[in-house]
Amino acid sequence: MLIPILAIYAASLPHYRITDIGPASNTYGVYINNKGQVAGTTNFTRRHIKTDGLAQDLYAYNAFSWENGHRIHIGGAAGFPNSSAAGINDQGEIVGTLDDTDAGSIEMVFVKNIFVWKNGTVTNVGAPSGSDVSIASGINDSGVIIGTRIESGSPNGSDNASTNAPHAVTEAQGIWTDLPNLDAAVGINDKSQIAASGTVADSSYHASIWQNGTTTDLGKFDAAGAINNNGEVLLIRGSSLYIWQLGRLTLLPLPKEFQGIDPKAPVSVNDNDLIVASGVLSKGSDDRAIVWRHDTTMDLNKLVRGSAGWVLQEATGVNNKGQIVGIGHFQNTTHAFLLTPFTK
Repeated sequence: MLIPILAIYAASLPHYRITDIGPASNTYGVYINNKGQVAGTTNFTRRHIKTDGLAQDLYAYNAFSWENGHRIHIGGAAGFPNSSAAGINDQGEIVGTLDDTDAGSIEMVFVKNIFVWKNGTVTNVGAPSGSDVSIASGINDSGVIIGTRIESGSPNGSDNASTNAPHAVTEAQGIWTDLPNLDAAVGINDKSQIAASGTVADSSYHASIWQNGTTTDLGKFDAAGAINNNGEVLLIRGSSLYIWQLGRLTLLPLPKEFQGIDPKAPVSVNDNDLIVASGVLSKGSDDRAIVWRHDTTMDLNKLVRGSAGWVLQEATGVNNKGQIVGIGHFQNTTHAFLLTPFTK
């Protein structure tokens, strides 16, 4: 059942103070747990001296953690110079993906492995047997990891689904589990309910909830987006965002200046139904961060105090305190931000 939302008012939305988390990559999301600890990824260049003696600057990226103004560079692991963050749980464990891109090569990635970082230590979780690639997409408070694996033998270890079919997986205490007929696991809650998607018998693409071996089909969507501890799931179809709540489907409205959401950007929902995403402006093609609360939605840029020099482009995570993280331009440089709500 589709429930239309007619009223759009700003009165029930809070205002926010902004904190600069520092330079960040706009290729990957920024994530936050309920303690306000943040995980993200930053780009940099790595100087490499080639065999001919000439220097070459290569693109590189590493994960980072941030808490109360203190930022820690996570780095990679042995044989894996690059890392990217994909989530953080309330234990402060950051999950992400390592890749073995050769510092002396600009060829595509050969191998990717999932990692977990905690208290300054990176643990290479690896990939399931028979797979060259494992890509993380989340971790819950019990330490259950979700992600995607790609079987060995794909050209150059590419994670492109057109070269070798992906499979949604979980990993817990060294045990890998395939989620049958699902190729993308994108969100996990503390009940180990997993928001995922995959191709069904009629070759159409559907979103699902997977839990303990049982799959609940949510219908035809381009992707599942996120899941909270109430089992509510964000769903993407085209440039529209929906929320599924115990069998009820609601289309989320957009502020009038937007033409749709950015379906490639992360979305997030907390346990109080505060929702964040990125929208595409009607005039032009620029992204702006959007927030929803019940029947209310607004461009986040209009709710931030002390934001001179900022353009908030992507809101990628929200915790149960209502704190929001994302990516924006600060003085023409890509930075991560933290928004903390306050009462005027």
